[in-house]
Amino acid sequence: MFAVAALTAATLTAALSVGGCAVTTLSSGGAEPPASKLKRPLPSTNETGAMADDGRYQLSAEEQALNCRKLTGRMQVRLMQVRDAAPEVSGGARAMQGAANSVFGGTTRGLDGTAERRRDLALLDAYNRRLAEKGCPTYDLAKELRGGAGNALPRPVVPEKKR
Repeated sequence: MFAVAALTAATLTAALSVGGCAVTTLSSGGAEPPASKLKRPLPSTNETGAMADDGRYQLSAEEQALNCRKLTGRMQVRLMQVRDAAPEVSGGARAMQGAANSVFGGTTRGLDGTAERRRDLALLDAYNRRLAEKGCPTYDLAKELRGGAGNALPRPVVPEKKR
């Protein structure tokens, strides 16, 4: 039994030392691709619009510049998130999280599910209006938010052509 434990310890030590070398090589920059192969940085997705006093979402300049494909993709993701959102957090749970955050620090995200849902719905409405402005297919938001056939991937509705 002692031999098995010693063998296991030796194997683990060898694996960690090899793994450590690999990590050191990668972290030291040895495995980085040449500059010509590096892709340009991804655009910032931190810039978001804001809620107006009337409850409508105002798109940021970055969001207004998005093309149809990117707006559609963002809407699909958000629609699925809203559909799958957890039910409202109880008052007790909200109070416990608030107390823990004041002592230990942390986020207030998730404390007010109603306000987050309202913001998500306003964002979806604003994105849908932007799609319409650009002449892109839009979503039937009421239908997509209900879900349906196994919570299928949301699909935009192609607008009818004017005659």
